[in-house]
Amino acid sequence: MIVSDRSVRNIRGKYKTFDESSPKWYDSHMSFDPDRLQYAVPRSDWRQRFRELVLYICKKCENQEYFGATKLNKILYYSDFAAYQRLELPITGAAYRKLKFGPAPEAMVPIRDEMIENGLVRIDERNYPSNRNEKRLIALREPDVSLFIRAEIEIVDEIIEKFKHKNGTEVSDLSHDIRWKTVEMNTLMPYDMVWLSDEPVTQEDIKRTRELAKQYGWA
Repeated sequence: MIVSDRSVRNIRGKYKTFDESSPKWYDSHMSFDPDRLQYAVPRSDWRQRFRELVLYICKKCENQEYFGATKLNKILYYSDFAAYQRLELPITGAAYRKLKFGPAPEAMVPIRDEMIENGLVRIDERNYPSNRNEKRLIALREPDVSLFIRAEIEIVDEIIEKFKHKNGTEVSDLSHDIRWKTVEMNTLMPYDMVWLSDEPVTQEDIKRTRELAKQYGWA
C-alpha cells in the first residue's frame, strides 16, 4: 500500500490544521501490505521522529508532578495509535510490545540510551513518600517540531493533557484494556488493534452490523 494522494486529501479535509508546508509528514516511497496486521509502519525517518517526539513530550511534561518511564511509554503508545486511527499513519511508526506495566515502544531503551550518550536527555531519579521511585527523562534541548504536522502535535497534546494528573501506576492500569488483554505477554501489538474497544455494543452498532452483513453477504 502506498500512502496515496487520496489519503492526504482525506486528512486535509478532516483536519483544518493540516500543514502543507511539512513535506516530511509522509514518505511517498513508504509501502506496506494493507491486508496484513501492521506491527510497525516503515517510515524512513522513524528514528528521528521518535527521538524528537520523546524530547517534545519530556519538555511538555517537565513540570508535571508525575512523569516517569511508564508514563512516557504510554503517551508515546496512545499518541501513535490515535494518529493511526485518525490520520491513517502513526506519528513514529515504531513497534509496541505488551509488557507487564502496559504497552511500550520496542526501541525505547536503545534509543533512550543513544540520546543520553549524545547529550540530548538525562535521567533524574525521584523518590516519593509512598516508597515509589521514578526515573524521569529530562530533555536537554528543544525538540525539532518541524518534522510533525500540527494535527500530530494536537494528538500528542491531547494525550498529555489526559494523563496530566495521573501517576505511572494509574496510567499503567488504564492501558490494561481490551487491546492489551488480547495479545500474549511480551508480544508485539499491531496498530490495527486501535479499532478494538471496551465500550459496550449499542443497538445502533447491531443495526449497522446487520446492514453491512446483508450488503456484503456475510450472513
